[in-house]
Amino acid sequence: MANWYSADLHFGHHRIIEFCKRPFASTAEMNAALIASFQACVAHDDDVWILGDFAFGRADDTAQFESWFHSLSGRKHLIIGNHDDEAVISLPWTSTEYMLALNSSTSRAVSEVLPTRDSPVTSKPRASKCPPMEALT
Repeated sequence: MANWYSADLHFGHHRIIEFCKRPFASTAEMNAALIASFQACVAHDDDVWILGDFAFGRADDTAQFESWFHSLSGRKHLIIGNHDDEAVISLPWTSTEYMLALNSSTSRAVSEVLPTRDSPVTSKPRASKCPPMEALT
């Protein structure tokens, strides 16, 4: 069993291709590449932590959200992001939280998509653009 971490998948968000310079011609191509990457790497008994913004779309498009969700391998956990509305949150996640705190013998980390006043994070988050997606192509 392994732990995997991913963020800002933005399934179904056409403008994210432009905003983050993702190397895809369409959302269908991007969605397929994301799903293929998960299926190639993540085993059925692995834990996958989605650090916010799983999908972007209309809240009434639950069938599409469910399709993307069930296409991904592993036990899926959601750290709720600003684009994760009730349609996303209500998917059958193993867990949903607003913050993830990791503490192991080799590393410690806190991740939250929307920092709160009570956050244990003491430094201001670094503003950055989306991470490179070359590994998916």
